[in-house]
Amino acid sequence: MAIGYGAWDFYASRLVKREYTRIREKGAPLYFSEVIRNTVPDQDNAALLYIQASQELKLPAGYAFQITAPQSEKAAIIRDNPKVMQLIERASALSQCRFPVESGADPNTWLNPYLTKSRELARFIRLNAYDNARRKDYDKAFQQIGFIYQLAERVGNGDTLIDFLVARAIYSMGIHTASTILHKERFTKAQAQKYFSLLPALDWHALFLHSLRNERAFTISSYTYNLADIWNRRISEDELPDWDDTEDKEFKHRGFLTRPLLKLDEMYALRLWTKVLLAAQKPGAIDTDYEKQLEENLDQLPLYAKGTRNIHETFVRVFTNRDYPETSQYQQEIAFALNAYKTEQGTYPSTLAQAEQFWGSKFPLDPYTNRPFLYRADKDNFTLYSVGIDRVDNGGIKQPEGKWDFSKINDLIWGNYPP
Repeated sequence: MAIGYGAWDFYASRLVKREYTRIREKGAPLYFSEVIRNTVPDQDNAALLYIQASQELKLPAGYAFQITAPQSEKAAIIRDNPKVMQLIERASALSQCRFPVESGADPNTWLNPYLTKSRELARFIRLNAYDNARRKDYDKAFQQIGFIYQLAERVGNGDTLIDFLVARAIYSMGIHTASTILHKERFTKAQAQKYFSLLPALDWHALFLHSLRNERAFTISSYTYNLADIWNRRISEDELPDWDDTEDKEFKHRGFLTRPLLKLDEMYALRLWTKVLLAAQKPGAIDTDYEKQLEENLDQLPLYAKGTRNIHETFVRVFTNRDYPETSQYQQEIAFALNAYKTEQGTYPSTLAQAEQFWGSKFPLDPYTNRPFLYRADKDNFTLYSVGIDRVDNGGIKQPEGKWDFSKINDLIWGNYPP
């Protein structure tokens, strides 16, 4: 029996080691400690200026950057924080950005403590952009929207998937700001092309892939800490204050017997990680059958692969968080062109082909179909939309502001994105 158990454990160890070797051969980080080891010299690190800006930001108690707040209240916030915008402008001029990560023995405590502050900074920049648009200083307004996009990119280039999700939320603030200004104001073609050039284009595929690779390293570290060799770890009284010595020994004994199962569970998790990362490298939006395939993979796992299920259930629908901002970024250029067409021609074009010819360069395509976005013009407005993840034209029907039903998000409409 002992020989059989030893062979089983050896076999499971070989399978896990093989997966680790494949990761190493591709040059990806294996453990999260390797990820957070990367540093940037302080004098070149924009993150330190963002952190200083967030510390300098003075807000009234309970203030939440409500768009509907009185203009006098907004003006007071801007007036009281000139240094914050100066620090953000200085940060934008630096080419490197690396937010520090708090780390300890337990990887579950490793985090970027500045994510919430980053969203607050983005709201402050948005406030300034709206104020400058109100003053007709559109150069500065769109430059500041560019600062929001740049902050999103830098947060998204962080260490875990949560950094990417926060980056998406920050980017959505910038997109909403740009769409609001374009809806209210009129620009000539020369002006529109100038303002559009102030907005950096983000590589959402690269950011997403980067965050997934680092998330895998975080998962491996967390898995190793919490499960691997659990039978051999000393359980302190602080962790399990009610256990006596007999229970402690029984826990370790069970852990010893299930050690090969834990290793096989880890092997399944790593193999599924490989499939997720391969999907993330494909051009265009995620395949329509991706969710189904991943769910089928999870359903086919053995009963003991609980860790794999818990890890990968997160990734069944996570690709929408990559494809939404990429789609809105592509639509943004078309929205600038439509604004300029309306300004110079008096009406919106009847087709996107007319706007494209007027604009003078090819429009980006809907990443979900690799075909032109869908469009219709009204007298004083237009609807520009993508078919979204279901690849079905649902008519571009907008959802009411503040009443999002995420189960019904199909078409992705410019200016009407989920928050």
